[in-house]
Amino acid sequence: MCIDFRIISFFFLLFFRIIPSSVITPDKNDSSYTTHSALPVFPGAVGFGSETIAGRGGMVIKVTNLNAAGNGSLKAALDLSIPRVVIFEVAGTIELHEDLFIRNPYITLAGQSAPSPGITIRGASITILTHDVLIQHIRIRVGDDQDGPAKEDRDALKIHNNYKQTHNVIIDHCSFSWSIDENVSIAHPGIYNVSLLNCIISEGLYIAGHPEYPEGTPHSKGLMTGPGVTNVTIYGNLFAHNHQRNIQVGDPSSKNIEEVNNLIYNWGSTAADTYGDLNVIGNLFIAGPDTEGPSIQTRSRQAKLYASDNIGAVWRQGSIPSGEPVTHSGIAESEIMPSSKVYDYVIHNSGSRPSDRDDVDKRIIHEVKSGTGSFKNSVAEAGGWPDLGQHRRSVNMEIPGVGPIPSKPKADRDGDGYTDVEEWLHKLSSMLDLENNKCQ
Repeated sequence: MCIDFRIISFFFLLFFRIIPSSVITPDKNDSSYTTHSALPVFPGAVGFGSETIAGRGGMVIKVTNLNAAGNGSLKAALDLSIPRVVIFEVAGTIELHEDLFIRNPYITLAGQSAPSPGITIRGASITILTHDVLIQHIRIRVGDDQDGPAKEDRDALKIHNNYKQTHNVIIDHCSFSWSIDENVSIAHPGIYNVSLLNCIISEGLYIAGHPEYPEGTPHSKGLMTGPGVTNVTIYGNLFAHNHQRNIQVGDPSSKNIEEVNNLIYNWGSTAADTYGDLNVIGNLFIAGPDTEGPSIQTRSRQAKLYASDNIGAVWRQGSIPSGEPVTHSGIAESEIMPSSKVYDYVIHNSGSRPSDRDDVDKRIIHEVKSGTGSFKNSVAEAGGWPDLGQHRRSVNMEIPGVGPIPSKPKADRDGDGYTDVEEWLHKLSSMLDLENNKCQ
């Protein structure tokens, strides 16, 4: 059954006083908590780490308000130390002044459970510091508010490795924008098995006061992997209006990084580049009003970059292409689309809620289609913060086409390996598919 955090908060407070460890490791003799299974974490998941179980079989935790902290908040659900599936009975904007952290493993964060217009996190990031994590259907728009994390580290999504346990992380159908550093950073040695799927990564702020650079210096970065990171898949995403790092492999020690079937629009000086090993396969590069340089380049003598079946890809002079793949792939060859199909796939499938996009994602998609748009120095230049309002919906109600949340969410009535609550969430994801709803 569904458990409201308010009902169990007392017991967890008591629990934390008794057990000093901040992490509960599931019983290794319990097969339901192995770190991977024969199933993709959701139907259609591809890439490194995509067979994680995430929060499968864990307790269902409800987010019931948009508060930055406290009972019923997203922070309270993320802070729990048990395997969990986090669902939403509220939609709107969660305004933060400091980052949220996922420190404890085995979690599914299911933004598709929120009513329209979904969940937006404003002002700070989600930072992942653990393993077996699935995040779906969330918007994170960081911005340039005066209050907030340090500007030199103000990303939308951070995947870091402070506790030396970060792996099996899947990010699907999310929207990241308006960072001052990178929109997405996958940093720290030892991280492995990460996939970023079907997201919109847009409008890293261009000249926004990054303190590590002289005043007036442009920044605007999409996604970077740091040193010692291995097994990363970037698949089916839209990168739009980011000056650089669309993507960047930031160190020669990073291995098995792949950029497959993405649409990269209106980069500035460079799109995909690498100091390490990178495969760039089946992507679509579309120059825009701010594009001033080639799309692909190597940045060090150690760098190895393989590119195949990319539309619009232009090598920077002096960069040396590899004649064969330089990394192992986390994607079966049968799951890689020809580049000719990437445009339609990404336009119709990317972002937090493809059939229920907010004004920012709608504008970004329109600009890709029309060949317009530009880098933005501030949130104000980008049109300001969308007013999403606040909307509520009990998950126990009859949701059209989906029904209420299952009464026994941990059960697997059809025996296919997915719990009943997972299958309910899969249906909710399908309801956000643009092809099923014919609007944007």
